[in-house]
Amino acid sequence: MSREPIAVLGIGCRFPQADGPAQFWRMLYEEVDAITEVPPDRWNVDELWSEDASRPGHTYARWGGFVERGDWFDAGVFGIGSAEAERMDPQQGMVLECAWQALEYAGIAPDSLRDSSTGVFVGLSNCDFDRKLCSDLRNLDLRAGTGTSYSIVANRLSYALGLCGPSIAVDLACSASLSAVHLACQSLWLAECGLALAGGVHLILSPEKTVTFSRGKVLARDGRCKSFSSEADGYVRGEGCGMLVLKRLADAQRDGDRIVAVIRGSALNHNGPSNGLSAPMGRAQRRLIERALATSGVLPRELGYVEAHSPGSTLGDIIEINALKAALGEGRAAGERYVVGSVKPNIGHLEGAAGVASLIKALLIVREGWIPKTLHTHPHNPALQLESSALRIACRSQIWPGPANPRRAAVTSLSFGGANACVVVEEAPALPWSAPASGPKLLALSAATGAALVMLAERYARYCTELGTGANACERFANTCFTAGVGRKHFACRLAVVAHDPREAAQALNDFVRNSTRDDPGAAPIAPRGKRTMAFVFAGGDAFAESMSLLVQLNRCGIHADFIYGTDAAGERVAEAARARHAALRTAHCAPPGDLSRTAIFGFGAVPQAMREASASAVALIEPGGLMRAAAAAYLAGVVPQWGALFPGHSRETGLPLYPFERQCHWRHFEYPIERTVAPVRAAADWSDREPVQ
Repeated sequence: MSREPIAVLGIGCRFPQADGPAQFWRMLYEEVDAITEVPPDRWNVDELWSEDASRPGHTYARWGGFVERGDWFDAGVFGIGSAEAERMDPQQGMVLECAWQALEYAGIAPDSLRDSSTGVFVGLSNCDFDRKLCSDLRNLDLRAGTGTSYSIVANRLSYALGLCGPSIAVDLACSASLSAVHLACQSLWLAECGLALAGGVHLILSPEKTVTFSRGKVLARDGRCKSFSSEADGYVRGEGCGMLVLKRLADAQRDGDRIVAVIRGSALNHNGPSNGLSAPMGRAQRRLIERALATSGVLPRELGYVEAHSPGSTLGDIIEINALKAALGEGRAAGERYVVGSVKPNIGHLEGAAGVASLIKALLIVREGWIPKTLHTHPHNPALQLESSALRIACRSQIWPGPANPRRAAVTSLSFGGANACVVVEEAPALPWSAPASGPKLLALSAATGAALVMLAERYARYCTELGTGANACERFANTCFTAGVGRKHFACRLAVVAHDPREAAQALNDFVRNSTRDDPGAAPIAPRGKRTMAFVFAGGDAFAESMSLLVQLNRCGIHADFIYGTDAAGERVAEAARARHAALRTAHCAPPGDLSRTAIFGFGAVPQAMREASASAVALIEPGGLMRAAAAAYLAGVVPQWGALFPGHSRETGLPLYPFERQCHWRHFEYPIERTVAPVRAAADWSDREPVQ
């Protein structure tokens, strides 16, 4: 029985060599192998390495898929003090940041969900931080209790954003994160929540599990997952985090949300009685896929791609491929193929976060219509017997093979404890473009610090440059401006750019960056902290009607003057009209305060020199009809306009540049086997060739 599809609105992720979904997709597109030796800040690989797999306390594995500075995070953005951050599992910090990314990707301001019924579902399976923290009992206090609890990985996100829906951490080992997505969909279908954040996290901070898996000889000696290959000899461990924003499709369409893709259905099961607790069971895998298809209302022949679990186990690959052939081979016309791939050769097996990494890859595939090559598959294992089946391995990058309308894919995730999950996804319904509105637009950016604002401006400058020109680019730019307003938290350090098109915006942003320095961000024209009193000053001219009209428009956008003052007879006529419409304009006074040191002056005409000198805020000269420039000045003064009124009829744009977290290391009190190197945060200029950069 099929159910209403679930819309995927946003994606946030940190994977090896990929910070954000744009970098992840480019890494897959460029066929990057992100496996490296164990970094020295994790453990001394030479001390623990041994060719002898049976040697106690040692490992033959010296490779992995590691996130650069994966245990660093930006505590300040989330209001977390240093004492608490020191005892927080960095997996909690990574979930906070990736969830923030996912919401921004969806065009949803993270601080707009307070008191909402938003649910949180996080899969995880590792507790390296707990072991490290407890190695010295002097580290233990109440903060250590909340900092190392599995439940708090989900609960802290709910607490930080003020979310009141279900908040659940799931530990099912390798199928944990895909199971968390399944539970999120169930909660949405039951109306327990109206929006859900779902995914998983996995960080490798100490060597104990690597030693354990080495003794079990399940790790590849060369550090490569060789899925579907006759040379497969195990997997390589990887780490990272992925979070999705989910919503019922009808609700998303009603709210005008941009949709990345949709989840048609999902299923969970367990192997039951088998040859062993960790042994794969083909019959259970086939039933799992059939159940997921049934809940999706999708026929086997309607799938064009499967993102398989396959970590590079010879026996496990054969069992999984046979289950896929049995579940998906029926009803296909002669020559009609479906493609199978795996992300693990790129980034390693992320264990507790493996399922969401596979799901994010599949979501991007159905959106783009392009299947990246699965690395290290040659030579194919002849025991897979592919020649007589409709299944083909993604041994080369290729255009979606069909069926093409709509594109559909399945994702499987299997656990060494026998718990299995499967999700069926589909490309998003088409959303028509509307004709762009003429006139200038306000692009409002903000950050917690001046340095972060400069980095954010750099990202938007590159983004606006890539939008290009033409009607479609102008429409996307208008939606970008709307989304940057309604879909972001607005911090104290602000930048406002008024431009007609993306090219003009890019030029203004680049000028801002050139006039700023990261060493002295105060050199940039960044608004001072704290909301300013606003005074509208009218003087001279024949633009009475236009000035009055603009004043009304500003009030409709939530921009209300604290003071209205006329400097001459013509200006006083506007002030008198404002008095007559006091209730409609919501103005508190009709004369300026004596102290203008914290007043932002909006000049409709000439502003007296004495008022200019008395005001500590910059004086903004507003031309009649200049709604966007007036809104920009108000934004810099601390006002957050009503973006829907400022941009009527516009929709959210997905995939905008994400917040530039200023990550720091908070766990220096640990004693590592070797001296830990703490390098400064890399400047954004070092990442200029990567977009977007988080």
